[in-house]
Amino acid sequence: MFRTLVVATMPLLMSASLFAAEKAGEHGDGHGSPGVTDFDPMTYVWQLILFGVLFAVLYFFVWPHVLGGLQAREEKMRGDLKQAEDAAREATAKAEELEVRLREAHQEAQKLIDEARGEAQRAAASVKAAADAEIARTKERAESDIRVAKEQAVAELYEQTAVLATQVAGRILQREISVEDQRQLIDESLGQLKQQAERN
Repeated sequence: MFRTLVVATMPLLMSASLFAAEKAGEHGDGHGSPGVTDFDPMTYVWQLILFGVLFAVLYFFVWPHVLGGLQAREEKMRGDLKQAEDAAREATAKAEELEVRLREAHQEAQKLIDEARGEAQRAAASVKAAADAEIARTKERAESDIRVAKEQAVAELYEQTAVLATQVAGRILQREISVEDQRQLIDESLGQLKQQAERN
């Protein structure tokens, strides 16, 4: 479009320039060689016309195209800048959102760790309490068994002592014994009691 307008106006401008030069030459032929201070109104008029035509062409055809291109470029730059700003804001928002999610994930993980630690501590305490209770029950059963066994041993000892005492009394009743016999009888009874205790 721009090149077409320039090419179309060039013949017009060249024709106007040649016409102005021709008029100036005719005027010069009638009055001799023009001096430096000579003023030709027709040349001036044609120059004004030429300038007006050139200005009109530039103003109505060239400048709108140039300004349109500049405006389009400016709009494109503004659009690109706006897109860059939007992308930067979106990236910042996503980064902040990601940071929040990471912080929440860290807090959740720490919470799970604390809960697991608490559960482990409670489980350990429960196991320790159960073990302590089982130890206490085992100790109590052992003490009870020892006590029962001791009572049984004492009862058996009393029973055996009574049997021995009865046997000793029977022997005493069957015959009179001397002091030496009494000592021997006591030693025998104590020996039998000791042997019985060792067997049990």
